[in-house]
Amino acid sequence: MGCQKTVILGDNLTFTATTHTPATGALVDADAVPAYRVYEDETGTAISNDDMAKLDDANTLGFYSELLACTTANGYEVGKSYSIYITAVVGGVTGGLSYSFTVAEDIGAVIAIGFPENNTADAEPGGGEVVTGTNTANDGDSTFLDDGTYWQIAAAAADGDGFGLSVIQTFTLGLTKKANLLKVNAKEDLIGAVHVWFKNYITGLFEQVSDASTAISGGSDDNYSYAILPVHQQATDGEVQVRYTSTDTSTNKYLYLDQVLLQSVTAGPTLAEIAEAVWGHAIAGQDELTAGYALDKTRVLVTTVAVADTATSFTLTAGVAVADAYNGMIMMIEDRTDGHYETRRIVDYTAGRVVTLDRALGFTPEALDEVYIQASGYGDVNVQAMAANVVTAAAIADGAIDNATLAADAINAASVKADAVTKIQSGLAVPGDAMTLAADSIKKVTFDESTAWPLLAADAGATQVARVGADGDTLETLSDQLDATVTAGAGAVTFTFTVQDAATDPIEGVAVWVTSDADGSTVVAGTLYTDASGEVVFYLDAATYYFWKQDTRYNFTNPVAVAVS
Repeated sequence: MGCQKTVILGDNLTFTATTHTPATGALVDADAVPAYRVYEDETGTAISNDDMAKLDDANTLGFYSELLACTTANGYEVGKSYSIYITAVVGGVTGGLSYSFTVAEDIGAVIAIGFPENNTADAEPGGGEVVTGTNTANDGDSTFLDDGTYWQIAAAAADGDGFGLSVIQTFTLGLTKKANLLKVNAKEDLIGAVHVWFKNYITGLFEQVSDASTAISGGSDDNYSYAILPVHQQATDGEVQVRYTSTDTSTNKYLYLDQVLLQSVTAGPTLAEIAEAVWGHAIAGQDELTAGYALDKTRVLVTTVAVADTATSFTLTAGVAVADAYNGMIMMIEDRTDGHYETRRIVDYTAGRVVTLDRALGFTPEALDEVYIQASGYGDVNVQAMAANVVTAAAIADGAIDNATLAADAINAASVKADAVTKIQSGLAVPGDAMTLAADSIKKVTFDESTAWPLLAADAGATQVARVGADGDTLETLSDQLDATVTAGAGAVTFTFTVQDAATDPIEGVAVWVTSDADGSTVVAGTLYTDASGEVVFYLDAATYYFWKQDTRYNFTNPVAVAVS
């Protein structure tokens, strides 16, 4: 069940209702479609009544809907409240519910509203009718004169439109007034009904605005009102034409117009003028007060991609020919393929309008992608002081600080305090301890013998180190020879030991060492690690040896006795 609370005059309103079994509350179709009545305010007479209809009958139970055309012709008025009374019978039991809603003015129609003003004009015959009465000018007078002017159906035949009575009234309001309502005090004598028409200046034809319930009828003076739409007023001079008609061609029947007023309002600013006042720059001396001016000052450039290169660098269609002009500013760019936006910071801009971003976009820009550069300040960070423990080892990603991220001479004598080294040492786990270097932290590509301490060629005394021996051996070659001797053995027999899993698949990375006794006390070779084939090579003399294996992934039986020959 549902019904909106507000509807714009002239729009449609849809409401729904569901019916249930009285005993269980389960959904069920009613014995007959529900009926409804619509009331205005607390008026006891319904302005409309009808039956609702099933909605999506194949897929629903007890679900009904109805649409109301909330128009002036159907009796709806702005500012009035309306109640919908719905009844339905289920299993012989009558149930009901009600909704309420209000009718509001279309905001687009009230933008130009000022103080209402009444306008008058004389009426002229439109067919063969005859004017009689004591004051023939009163048909357009703002004062009331009972039966002062009346129109008699002529004895002549009906005019070309089939009307025996056709009175046309012309108002010329000018361009500063907007007509919105026609108010008439009138009556008719024996005609039965006189309909009211407005000329539509788009089609050039008159269109009837009254119906059976709003036509001028009855022998007593009554008030009538009819809403005027923008199409009913001539754009060039503000002219409005009103027509009163009857198809009755009998003589001695009359229309009495005691008072006719065309209500108008002084035209306010147009939508274009409002938009200019808010967003534009055309108001002399007031540019700085518009939202458009403020927005324009925060948005330096709106352009497109001219030449696409990469996700971090491309050429703009427009922009000043000054290098670095947009450096540090924020750029927003639209990917036209799916309409999404991404924002990046400009780190470089050339006189040739090539822009470079701080990091890659999630897409590669294409020609005509929209670009917006905002007048944002620099994003550089200049830290003057930092609280303790803000930057910790855990907070710095591995490799975050390297040669690529440090500018040349970023750390020099001028930037390091005299006691910096002392403070660093005092912060170690054991003050004064030497710092442990990572594996391969000093290697050929990073080591310069001409400057490294304590291996300077000029070193002498306790710090002097012999770097190359008499036979040409270096420290590195000597180390390799010692490693080979200690770990692989020095025997005459080359022996390959293989490690496999239960499925006879080789196991790589297993630690293997060799002892001469089953207790493992005397190591003669190892530790070495198996290769991708699960093999490791030892140099042993002929004898029985005990091989030991270790790997956190496996539980091995140790030792394995092997006779090497």
